[in-house]
Amino acid sequence: MTALDSCNLPGELSAIAAKAIADEIALLSSRDLTELRDTWQKLYGCDAPRTMSRQVLFQAIAYRLQEQAFGGLSHATRRKLNSGVINSRKKGTKASRRTTRHLYKPGTRLFREWQGRTYEVTALEEGRFLLGGKTYRSLSAIARAITGTRWSGPAFFGLTKGSSNHG
Repeated sequence: MTALDSCNLPGELSAIAAKAIADEIALLSSRDLTELRDTWQKLYGCDAPRTMSRQVLFQAIAYRLQEQAFGGLSHATRRKLNSGVINSRKKGTKASRRTTRHLYKPGTRLFREWQGRTYEVTALEEGRFLLGGKTYRSLSAIARAITGTRWSGPAFFGLTKGSSNHG
């Protein structure tokens, strides 16, 4: 019997249920790998992947307990995640970053100063970019064209957290 079994929630989350889940997760942290694998089997109905570390196993089990008690991802979120997986598995294509690439509204202009010269890039349809009359497939390709070395395009243009534009 788990802490969840003693909670009869008719659809509303209560402080008692939250405490029961927190207690259950606290108990998990003291279990060894074999016990965690047994818990996984009960929750997921299959064996835990052999290569999964104790820490990841613990986190997945804790998530599953919370999911069962409080509900999981919304239908829209699951659909969005699944569409990304399906798109990356289409025959003849390899999984690419294109499905996770930042999407820039066509007409968006990005500016970058590099070694005393200012570059202006315009976002086009379908994730392409324009620099000096030439079309590029990615910001990284533009950063490479400007610097002559490989760069993360979003980092080069200062679009990521912690990016630093030295030049």
